[in-house]
Amino acid sequence: MQLRTKSLFVIIIGTIVFAAVFAIGGLYSFKTAYFADLRLQSQMASELMRMTITHEMDEGNPEHIRPYLNQLKHVPGFKLAHLVPADSVIRQFQVDISQYPPAEALEEAVFATGESTDEIIEGESPTFHLAIPYVAQQSCLQCHHAEVGDILGVVSLEIDVGHQRQAMLASLYGMFLLFILFGIVMTIALRALMAPILRTTKAMKRAFGKAEQGDFSIRLRKQSNDEMGEIAEHTNQFMQLLENSLGTISREIATLIDTSSHKGSENILNHTVRVVHNLVSSSHFKQSIENDRDLEEVYARLGRVLTEQFNMKRFSIYEVSNSKNRLQLITSLGLPEGADLWCSREITIDCNACRARRTAAMVSSIEEDNICSSFSGNKVQQDEKLFHICLPIMLSGSVGGVLQLIFTQEESEAVEENRLTLTTFLAEPAPVIEAKRLMQSLRDASMRDPMTNLYNRRFLEGYLDTLVASVERQKSGIGIL
Repeated sequence: MQLRTKSLFVIIIGTIVFAAVFAIGGLYSFKTAYFADLRLQSQMASELMRMTITHEMDEGNPEHIRPYLNQLKHVPGFKLAHLVPADSVIRQFQVDISQYPPAEALEEAVFATGESTDEIIEGESPTFHLAIPYVAQQSCLQCHHAEVGDILGVVSLEIDVGHQRQAMLASLYGMFLLFILFGIVMTIALRALMAPILRTTKAMKRAFGKAEQGDFSIRLRKQSNDEMGEIAEHTNQFMQLLENSLGTISREIATLIDTSSHKGSENILNHTVRVVHNLVSSSHFKQSIENDRDLEEVYARLGRVLTEQFNMKRFSIYEVSNSKNRLQLITSLGLPEGADLWCSREITIDCNACRARRTAAMVSSIEEDNICSSFSGNKVQQDEKLFHICLPIMLSGSVGGVLQLIFTQEESEAVEENRLTLTTFLAEPAPVIEAKRLMQSLRDASMRDPMTNLYNRRFLEGYLDTLVASVERQKSGIGIL
């Protein structure tokens, strides 16, 4: 979910929840206050009724009570007002109970508790029913056989509260709509307030997305003069720093590598890191072979790198003998039993039979099958189809050796990913290999006769001590012609 959608969702939900909570709280408050006021007014009316009844009784005009109660029905809001006499009054004065309404549950509760009680009667028009006890006072004892505090009757009245409830609900509806309007206004205001934030975050997302691809040229527009504006400025400074540092490094590295090896889906920074790692690894490899004793150790180290670092299962390393115009196999891996070459023996007689040696360029059967007629890997091993890549080892502008990689279709992707690294590994140590080859050639030339190719006196002088020690150890003899 986007930030704009989240903010709008929070504002709308927050407004609705706040309005609902306020409406519920307001309804409860209004209801509590309204019924407290209604109860107070009803008690006042009931007390007035009780005082009027007491006055009429004191004046000796009990017949005026009924007309008075009947007239109260015509007062706006009043639905019913009557007096329920106690059983003691009925027995004393022989009251005709048919002239009085029967006592309801609310009146019975007042008789039982001696306290005022009220209730809401729901219906088409809600009614508030209040009943208060008619308590005997000192003046009442002149006529009634009772004591002070006895309940002589219950004054009961019913008030129509439908109009008041409608007015209260209308007020609440109005306030609810007012809050909804307030929420809409706040939504518009907050959206306007958050617009710079949303635009800045969207621009930052785009800038960092480009940065992941190695493009640090995106700049953010300052949307406001607050913290978001400062964030935009700091982001621009950071992107400028990256462009001046990592961007430059990427461009410089691109001039040193084969750009065709860079996959479009690969992050250019990751690609640069990989290339730098390859360069460092090849440099360490070069430093290692510089201290090797001879070419045998160099080629052995190269073979270990191929198997341990690049996980190659099949390969061959050839050395070019320009003087004899042939390729000499130095080491090989993965050959089936009984086979000694992945190529035809013609390359050991005529090195021009090797396409990589003849063209001084990489030869790959992935792009073109049967590109090299000398490759016989699929004849040597027929279990699955094999492909090959031959990388020339360049020494002083000419091919001094060939690295041959043999692999299956499943292994081709990994080989292609490592091809650039292998090319670098072959290019970096090339001067060391060439120097060791020259030293070995000079040493061989100094110890052999150029006409007969037999060892000369210099070889004998260098080897004589070793030979004598061997003879003495074996207790044998030696003769020199």
